[in-house]
Amino acid sequence: MMPQMPSREKLLAWIDQVSFAVVEMNLYLDTHPEDEDALAFFREKWRFEKKH
Repeated sequence: MMPQMPSREKLLAWIDQVSFAVVEMNLYLDTHPEDEDALAFFREKWRFEKKH
């Protein structure tokens, strides 16, 4: 039996959440460019997204 695909609504909600997080991270890094922990977090997530 094949696994079920998430519903369209769930996928759109996930996209909204990820989009919000990306915008917030960009705003934070714009105002805190020396925050090495935040920059490392951003780079780690960016690498993950580029792989998938």
